[in-house]
Amino acid sequence: MKTELLCLYLMKCSINKQKPESLPSFDMDALWSFTNRHSVSATVAKTLLDNQIIQDENWHSKWQEVLQRNIRKTMLFDAERTKVERQLDSLGIWHVPLKGIIVNKLYPNFGLRQFADNDILVENGHREEIRQMMSDIGYTEHVTFETDDSFKKNKILNMEIHYKLFKKKKNYEVFNNYYKDIASRFVPDGDSPYSLKLTNEDFFVYFLAHAYRHFREAGIGIRLFADVYVYRKSIKMDEAYVEGELKKLKIFGFGKTIASISEKIFSPDSSFKEEDLTEEEAVAFNSIVNSYTYGSFEQMAENRYIDYVLESGKTGKSGYYFRRFFPSMEDHKHAHPFIYRHKILYPAFYIYRPFRGLIKNRQGLSKEIKAVRQTKKKNDKN
Repeated sequence: MKTELLCLYLMKCSINKQKPESLPSFDMDALWSFTNRHSVSATVAKTLLDNQIIQDENWHSKWQEVLQRNIRKTMLFDAERTKVERQLDSLGIWHVPLKGIIVNKLYPNFGLRQFADNDILVENGHREEIRQMMSDIGYTEHVTFETDDSFKKNKILNMEIHYKLFKKKKNYEVFNNYYKDIASRFVPDGDSPYSLKLTNEDFFVYFLAHAYRHFREAGIGIRLFADVYVYRKSIKMDEAYVEGELKKLKIFGFGKTIASISEKIFSPDSSFKEEDLTEEEAVAFNSIVNSYTYGSFEQMAENRYIDYVLESGKTGKSGYYFRRFFPSMEDHKHAHPFIYRHKILYPAFYIYRPFRGLIKNRQGLSKEIKAVRQTKKKNDKN
């Protein structure tokens, strides 16, 4: 059995609380590597440990540790998120939980779904106030992005405070227009007037839109299949409404494909084989299986080049490389805010940037050049 199919089968058993049938011999190193690459080790560990599948003592300890560590991490993040939310309440700033915060709770066992951070959408216009608040409660590391601020504490806790959902890019014009008045989609969530949430349907629509962004930019891992299956199994939704909203966002085909694949993989009575997939589903499935939780560098480089061609109308590699080494003012504003604010540093930055790539990130630069070359060849043939 292929490693990816074994992984999905073990995940299916965990999600549905099923006892696995007799398994063929398999490569434990390959399974461990694959599950870590896709951030599903805890989900797989549950089945392996509950059914005494692991005979080797060292491997048993490794799988047990990854599951216990994720349980502890989930407890820690839940407590810390409550603290952050109460601070936002005290400042009179509304807040909405996003992504994994919601989906985590729907898995059949606590700590079964892995995650890297907690994402919270807040009322825009309070960025400096929130930065001070996070500093006051012990978050010492802070990175600014176009759509959010990422805060770290004790090297473990990572809270992402979002001020908008998508970057201001041509590719996401439809998304940004759709979510222009996102506050109209909120409903109360608890006693505090500042604690809000998306309706079940609107959360699922956003979840798929966010997944599509990852899929389109750098790729996304197989955890997406489990998340979609668990959510649709656990939450009753107005399917007609969801379908209509996905069509407005122009991602209905993506959502339908992912939901269908998820159902074929994780339905309790299914015996999933790749031959069960339609041609369209097979393309999406293979792309996701061969990616990582947050995509791959190669896929990101390929999509960057495609975006450059679509925006500029030019297919030459030299123009793309020039854009990458010498970003536009708009790129500086979001990727290098310090440089953008201190324009006197532009000349030094333009000298420093290429040499930094050659010295500190030679491997990444080599991968990007290779990905662009392959993408150009592929597009030239078409």
